[in-house]
Amino acid sequence: MTYSLIFNSVFCATSNQAISSSGFDGDDRGLGYAVSEAGNHSFVFATDFPHESFDAQSCRIEIEHLLGREDLSKDDKEAMLAKNAKSFYGISR
Repeated sequence: MTYSLIFNSVFCATSNQAISSSGFDGDDRGLGYAVSEAGNHSFVFATDFPHESFDAQSCRIEIEHLLGREDLSKDDKEAMLAKNAKSFYGISR
């Protein structure tokens, strides 16, 4: 089963295909459930920065919301904030 989700964006990338159809903010209740159902490998943090309505401060707030979640493990957070993007873009370090 392929899941397609965005988190304000945590962006879903599956099978080397970028897919976006829905979204979560860092403090939305549904994110933990979606990660538990789809696995953390499908989620990548993204923003609309430097879009005029989403600035660096807004980005920091979203990251703090994500890091403060108790329904996501440390591995989930690391996957969404770094590991999955590195894998998607083929970055090895």
